[in-house]
Amino acid sequence: MRRDYGSYVNEGRIAAGTLNAGGKGAYAYLTALSLENNYEGLLSYNQDFQNFSLVANAGGNIRYNRTEGSFQSTVGGLTSPGFYAIAASVDRPTAQNYLYERRVNSLFANVSLGYHDLLFVEGSVRNDWSSTLPKANNSYLYPSVSASLIFTEFIPQNNILSSGKLRAGYAQVGTDVGPYQTALTYNVGTFTYGANSLSYLPNLLPNANLKPGLSSSYEGGIDLRLFNNALLVEFTAYQNNNRDQIIPLAVAPTSGYTNAYVNAGLIKTSGLELHLGATPVKNDNFTWQVDLNGDRNKSQVVELAEGQKNYQIDGPTWRTLTLNARVGQPWGILEGQGIKKDANGNNVVYSPTAENIESGIAGMYVKENNVELGSVLPKFKGGLLNTFNYRGVVLRVNTDFVIGGKFFSTTKMFNAYSGLSAETAGNNELGNPKRDPASEGGGVILDGVTEDGQPNTYRVNTQDLYEGWLFALNENWIYNKTYAKLREVSLGYNLPTRMLGKFVKSANVSLIGRNLLLIYSAVGGGIDISETETLWQEGGQLPPVRSVGVNVRLGF
Repeated sequence: MRRDYGSYVNEGRIAAGTLNAGGKGAYAYLTALSLENNYEGLLSYNQDFQNFSLVANAGGNIRYNRTEGSFQSTVGGLTSPGFYAIAASVDRPTAQNYLYERRVNSLFANVSLGYHDLLFVEGSVRNDWSSTLPKANNSYLYPSVSASLIFTEFIPQNNILSSGKLRAGYAQVGTDVGPYQTALTYNVGTFTYGANSLSYLPNLLPNANLKPGLSSSYEGGIDLRLFNNALLVEFTAYQNNNRDQIIPLAVAPTSGYTNAYVNAGLIKTSGLELHLGATPVKNDNFTWQVDLNGDRNKSQVVELAEGQKNYQIDGPTWRTLTLNARVGQPWGILEGQGIKKDANGNNVVYSPTAENIESGIAGMYVKENNVELGSVLPKFKGGLLNTFNYRGVVLRVNTDFVIGGKFFSTTKMFNAYSGLSAETAGNNELGNPKRDPASEGGGVILDGVTEDGQPNTYRVNTQDLYEGWLFALNENWIYNKTYAKLREVSLGYNLPTRMLGKFVKSANVSLIGRNLLLIYSAVGGGIDISETETLWQEGGQLPPVRSVGVNVRLGF
């Protein structure tokens, strides 16, 4: 048996006289407890038979999870400034508690068979029974099988190919859903009717017919070691099919609910991975190792729930911007307000007619709704690790990079809105300050054509453009994610064994720096897209923080 246990306590205080909580002060208290018990039994068998080796395992597992907690906060302020207690609430305080339980029973087995250190075949099977799924659909089986062939056993030893391996595999994994999503449960509210507490229905419609989600993966590759292991090449091609994924789908509000869990369609992800490892220099005193890896993948939405062509993954934000999974297109399409284009792809601005000039839109971009603005998924990503070892002194330099993919920048939008960004200042093509009135030779001319197809020559006021017209015009703030970053540098020393005594087997002392330098960013402006919390937008980013620390690692 294994048990993991965690507790969390959060206390929040707002002093009286501040702008928050109406100036009356506030107090909140949150507690959370999490528990996981695993009861597991395992039988193992290991035997060699002349040219064969056999390893077999079979067992079972019972996993029980329990999460509970409570939240309390004052309402209407504090009866006495500086007295932080729930009992000091002016009005009836908010008080909520919750409890979630889950149990998964499992049986599993795996067999690994080897022949002459030449051919290896491994298979496994597992079945789970989850308490969070409907009883009729709570069982799901997922098998796997893999094989590898050391083909250099057939090739005479040589100075070029040191070893080579072909490998292939298939695996399927099942998923369930969170507790209490398949049967109707009531929530206890914080509002009262007289002296009685109120209960209410959740916003999520339970689905008594949910099935487990299934993810199937296919993989094949080749591993090569060349020039007496001085060069390593690993290449992998893969495809993942995600079927019947459990997602919340919007339903008509007149039903009393906003969403319902359903099993949705099929999403295919395919890709290529390449890992190169080399040792350009190696002698008695100095070693230099290089590791380069890259990944190119695509995710395609093949089908969704019956009759559905688009699933809104997230949003809307900034009025109309959403993240979508649309049938027949890559996963993660951004859609929102865009700029109208002519047949040649030129931006279209309002013609300088008397009516448009009077309304203040002459020379401004013509806006369109529901415009596709690109996919958030990168085209390529990878990393580079250099390791230098000189007589026990080890320097590791780790960089990573991303190429392609789109995101929305809240920082760039607000910098322009407030007049703090570079594009809102300086001189225009006439040599006059952009911030001067357009009628006096200031302002800017937007690149594009008018509605009748003529080149745009109408000047607009810079403040009107950035503070008004471009704010929340989603397309204007969509940028490329491409970046390269110096992620981590560490300088360490492995102490000689003669200095360690008889109890300590190894010791290393390292100076480590993380998040050291943004080498390149396509968006510019100091924005580090690698530090954002979501795939598709950065929400007013604070400057990233560098950290430097010391690490001591001992082995006994």
